[in-house]
Amino acid sequence: MIEFGVSGIKVLQLSGQNPSTINAVAFMPTPDDLLDNPAKRLLFQMDALPKFLKGEKINATRGACMIPAGQMICKHLQIIPADGVPMEQLAGAQLSSQLGCDPGSLLVRCREVPGVKRQGKQEVICFGASREFVGRLMGTLKLAKLDTVGIHTEFDALARAMQLRDDSAGGVSNAKPRLVLDLGTGSTKVLIMHGSQMVFARTIEIGSRHFDETICHQLRCTMMEAREMRHALKQLAPKQPVHAGAAGGGGGLPGMPPAPVNEGEQGEAPAESGRSRGPQIDLS
Repeated sequence: MIEFGVSGIKVLQLSGQNPSTINAVAFMPTPDDLLDNPAKRLLFQMDALPKFLKGEKINATRGACMIPAGQMICKHLQIIPADGVPMEQLAGAQLSSQLGCDPGSLLVRCREVPGVKRQGKQEVICFGASREFVGRLMGTLKLAKLDTVGIHTEFDALARAMQLRDDSAGGVSNAKPRLVLDLGTGSTKVLIMHGSQMVFARTIEIGSRHFDETICHQLRCTMMEAREMRHALKQLAPKQPVHAGAAGGGGGLPGMPPAPVNEGEQGEAPAESGRSRGPQIDLS
């Protein structure tokens, strides 16, 4: 299993089934100068994958990968079912209309939300990605001498991980509602499950890089220094509430150095990040 994440390439080598055994793990960090350039980062990772797998001695003949969150749209849609028409086709037409693109340029997968049907409309969780980009992922696996056995969404991977955890706990299905959070570098994935069923999924464009940007702005430091400060934190919230008007209360996380003395004198708003967002990143 391969993930082209913002922080780097993550590789997991498995063997066997139900349950699988982890044979090897590997991680290649993204160069700092590419963290804020999604298109160049993805091109770099795709080009580097074959050599990286060889260097890590990942001996596999089959591979699966996940579609990066920035290259995928996740939306809840209300769809009127039609006899003989697949739900993916109906969702693709509606999604492409909202995006203003050709329905044939999208690959769409749907998960029906059980029990949610209003005025003849079925609520579905729709995952859409560029057909051309998915083709690039498959081509990347082929260059790495891997037979593609699956291209998955990150939400499906999270849901599957929860199911495997339940199975390993004795095979008793957990029907209680569960909130699953994937706190990533570039974004946060939110998933709510009822048992093994997805009922809510959303990508929030806030990740650890945004925390680094906040630290960088408040303390007037570099992004690398901000990341080191975040990694060095031992706790994420003060034991006692910090009031904004308290003397010396900067409102920062415990363990962080104090802000510059003239912090209050500089009231300009932080500059907008140049990070490109959304599922349509031009890799040409």
